[in-house]
Amino acid sequence: MNDNDGLMLLKNVGVLVTRPLPQGNNIFRLIQSEGGTPFSFPVLEIQPPDDFIAFEHCLKDLKEYDIVLLVSLSAINSFANGLRQLGLTLTESVKVGVMGRRSEDQCRQYDIPVSYIPTGSMDSEGLLRTLEGVDLFRKKVLIVRGQTGRELLKNELSARDAVVEYVDAYKRIVTSRPTTVLIDQWQSGGIDRVLVTSNSVVDGMFELLGPNALLFQKTPIITISHRISAYCSHKGVVAPIYVSETPADEDVLRCLITSQSESG
Repeated sequence: MNDNDGLMLLKNVGVLVTRPLPQGNNIFRLIQSEGGTPFSFPVLEIQPPDDFIAFEHCLKDLKEYDIVLLVSLSAINSFANGLRQLGLTLTESVKVGVMGRRSEDQCRQYDIPVSYIPTGSMDSEGLLRTLEGVDLFRKKVLIVRGQTGRELLKNELSARDAVVEYVDAYKRIVTSRPTTVLIDQWQSGGIDRVLVTSNSVVDGMFELLGPNALLFQKTPIITISHRISAYCSHKGVVAPIYVSETPADEDVLRCLITSQSESG
């Protein structure tokens, strides 16, 4: 993206990257490429689900489903790794749906063919629009997700007479790593922007910062959906909130650069 005669568009801008690893690695590098100073602090950690046996049973019974929806990068990783560990392969009769380009690229790395991908907004709403022309009457749909998540997909697909099931492929927990260095960096003026990719990250920030939550509320936010933006406002964020066009790292970087140029 750095095509401005070597001009570093994020020079000396400190950016807090809250994504879990390894998902946050690419945007970390992109920020560095524009002269920014990324500070990695994954707010959430990805762990196996509480009921891993139920997840394995679903993988073994995949042929019983018509459509599998992998609703996050972590869902894709857990799904693919689970298949490999069990020595299973995905049959052609099972169609896979994902949330966007990054998810499609991740599936490609695991040789998982994708049949349904949003062409507009890369979220549940976009995936639902992609599935509008698909006959779902009595089709069995498996939604692979974390232990918590939105009910929108299940509710909407069930209303179209699909038989929808969830399976928990992983769980997110708020990190237990110390926040001392993070708070010191923030209080010394080293964090100018915060990247936020879910409501759970917002909640985690408040839990981790405690009495220092005002640091988060007064720092400009870069996020990936208007739903998350509204949630930040609901939680008392008073700084500007910028919404990326899509969740793709390149679009997040553009949004970050826009936020910096607008602030002067």
